[in-house]
Amino acid sequence: MSQLPAFLPGLLAEVGQSRSSIQSVEPLNTGVTNRTSLVRLQDDTRYILREYEWPYDTDDDLQRVEKELYLHDLLLKHDVPVPAIVAHHDEESGRAVLMEFKPGQLLGNMVGSLTDGQRAQTWRDVGAALRKVHSIQLPDHCAGLIVGERIQPFAAGPGVTFITTRPCGMRRVC
Repeated sequence: MSQLPAFLPGLLAEVGQSRSSIQSVEPLNTGVTNRTSLVRLQDDTRYILREYEWPYDTDDDLQRVEKELYLHDLLLKHDVPVPAIVAHHDEESGRAVLMEFKPGQLLGNMVGSLTDGQRAQTWRDVGAALRKVHSIQLPDHCAGLIVGERIQPFAAGPGVTFITTRPCGMRRVC
């Protein structure tokens, strides 16, 4: 078992579990800016632990815990299949979310082993989920970076002009 983050027992307490219930914490080695682990308990309950790491030379971590809570809630409200966040930690000692475990495989690891029919159905399912995501209307129709629970409009750059359609919203023209 890898070294436990100091805040993991507190996250587990939020879901009615104790430190002694931990069987293993296995790094999943996926992602770029976060550390993701599978937390397995003695009763075989499993959770995904996402610890946020900010590898860039800035102080701005974009309020990623708050952002993740907001996005998961928004997606769940629109029937997009995402795991529920069951606990979170957002302190100087670390930032993380504990999510329900959804069984399955990473698409990139298994798509090559599917029959043509299974592959076609899988891509239709992925497309349907993405269609739901793209149909969600954000507040004030803003286009920009999600920081916490707000949209920070993209700044216009060379060759890009924005017109304001609402006080907070911007639409890309060219």
